[in-house]
Amino acid sequence: MTGADVGGVDPRIARSRAKVLAAATELLVEGGAAAVTVDAVVDRSGVAKSTLYRHWSSVTQLLVDVMRSSMPDLAAPAPGQRFEDALRAAVRSIAASVAAPEWIQVVPAMITLQRQIPELGELIAADRVATTAIFREILDVGVEQGVIPEGLDPDRAGLLLAGPVVLAAMTGDVGDPDEVVDDAVDAFLALHRRHDRA
Repeated sequence: MTGADVGGVDPRIARSRAKVLAAATELLVEGGAAAVTVDAVVDRSGVAKSTLYRHWSSVTQLLVDVMRSSMPDLAAPAPGQRFEDALRAAVRSIAASVAAPEWIQVVPAMITLQRQIPELGELIAADRVATTAIFREILDVGVEQGVIPEGLDPDRAGLLLAGPVVLAAMTGDVGDPDEVVDDAVDAFLALHRRHDRA
């Protein structure tokens, strides 16, 4: 059974999983993937080895869940939501994820490990597909509301909107995260807003 198979059940299970994920994340940040061994995670987390194996069948599965927990969690636009509000909410969600102290340290490991762990490469690819789908929904709202023209590439839109936020986090030059988000969204709208709108 992998971490992904466990639903929201017993709070003790949730707590033990959280301890293991936190310990594995710390070890990954401190020493890279080689530092994430079962014994090291057990020592760091205080969780029994048998409990760890109940949640994850291998260290590889644990590493995949560490990466999964570090990825931005975007929500689809709510029914009736204004396009600009939905766009800002999506980019703010990305900004909140990349603002986590571990995020900037986990990303290099993620880039390296996706070449070594096929499941991780699949996870990253699936995350990109899901993120693109959310941006496609948001762009569709913008088209319906007459704010932007049809045919914008949602993958490119995601890169244009998230890029400044991610770069600010990677360089440590975040300042006010809301300002970074607003600047990215304002620049996107200035580039793509329909010019025939009143």
